[in-house]
Amino acid sequence: MLLRNINDAMIAARSSALAVSLVSLACLFAVLSCAITSAQAVPKKMWKLEMSHGMKGNVTAIFCPDAVNFTTERGGRYVSQAPKWDIYAFRTDDKIICNVPRDVFIREMNFHQERFVKYRKIGTGSICLYPVTVITDGQNTIHIAAFPGIPRQVCEFICAWLKQPVLDQIALKSRPYLRPNHKVNAMVIDVDNRAANIVETKSVKEIPYDKSVFLVPRGYRTVARLEDTFYSKSRKKDLESIVDDLGIGVDLFKK
Repeated sequence: MLLRNINDAMIAARSSALAVSLVSLACLFAVLSCAITSAQAVPKKMWKLEMSHGMKGNVTAIFCPDAVNFTTERGGRYVSQAPKWDIYAFRTDDKIICNVPRDVFIREMNFHQERFVKYRKIGTGSICLYPVTVITDGQNTIHIAAFPGIPRQVCEFICAWLKQPVLDQIALKSRPYLRPNHKVNAMVIDVDNRAANIVETKSVKEIPYDKSVFLVPRGYRTVARLEDTFYSKSRKKDLESIVDDLGIGVDLFKK
């Protein structure tokens, strides 16, 4: 009788343990399901910056963690995507495209990179209600911003386009040092090109994700140089005509 009672107790204990295990597994499954559902429910976002640059005029930068699109008012569009982060430069008006390795792009666009020394933090603030850190090297003052989840490749891409030092944050504002009594004008090119690199940000927005922003067109004619995408064919002719009228005798678009 005693053995029978012990056996019944052991069976009951196993059944209870099994029931607890099943309940635990059910709870764990429910938690995982909720986590997955929540993750799926969060829509992917991207950021949009409306900016102005001394040499490039009005520009727009749109980016997310794995891609960036930079568009100039002259019609050039420039896209870079993970994992390689090479740059595809193209024009929809002339239907041309150029593929440039990332390291070559950074080196060519950031033409005065060697002039920059170590920057130090001098303050904080905000631009378009977005928090920024203010840094300087004693010559240039730059307001930089960190965007959640945005990798260094995106920041470097935008900084290089804006002729700013290659940073792991995005330059939203840049004011070069100017000589005393020098009139600040975003379109003025100083003797060392510094005044031409004034950067201002007009708008900072978080917008819904749209993968079409980062699509690279197919069927465009391939050109060898990045510079070929800076101006439209008609604009190049206008600039060449101006140079001819001035009698300078320089071909602007040939090396």
